[in-house]
Amino acid sequence: MKRLMIGVAVASVLVSLAVPAQADVRRAFLTSFQENPDISSPGHGDFTAIIARDDSHLDFELNYADLEGGAPAVAHIHLGKPGVNGGVMVFLCEHETQGLAYQEAMSTNMPVYAWDEGRLIDPQMMKRPELNVSSVPYFDKRCGATFRLAEMETGFDRFWAERATFEPRAYVLDALSEERCGERYLSMYASLT
Repeated sequence: MKRLMIGVAVASVLVSLAVPAQADVRRAFLTSFQENPDISSPGHGDFTAIIARDDSHLDFELNYADLEGGAPAVAHIHLGKPGVNGGVMVFLCEHETQGLAYQEAMSTNMPVYAWDEGRLIDPQMMKRPELNVSSVPYFDKRCGATFRLAEMETGFDRFWAERATFEPRAYVLDALSEERCGERYLSMYASLT
């Protein structure tokens, strides 16, 4: 199996998973049939998370093999019941055009911890350094927290400690509801005519 390396981001989080006595260990064995809706693919993996009993930090390791469709470019960690897709808790993506995965999590009031360098870091896209990009283009302080690679681990500890204070659903209702998006669309359309 290969160890998932999103650029160097996940490499900085992969730690020796020695389990301290005061820790909660969670494991998941992943197959394509756990997708929702399920798919038929030889891809599989395993995930181990070690959560400190005082909720002060989380260490994890993700391994995978036989993925189809090219090299993985993004990853996210769901938080939910066994066999059910939960909300996205940690979003590991360099940049995304609309960010639908994290928006789905926010709509369920799931706070998001998102990797956001604020610039293109995809080597094939770096020819356009003037572009201001984000992996979370629709996001504010109510939604959770963002991090740059250098602050991934320390930022996560802050995010985890503050997770109960975030209100991502409120942001979704204020900024992304059908009514609000319709108003913005009509306003943009009116400015063209």
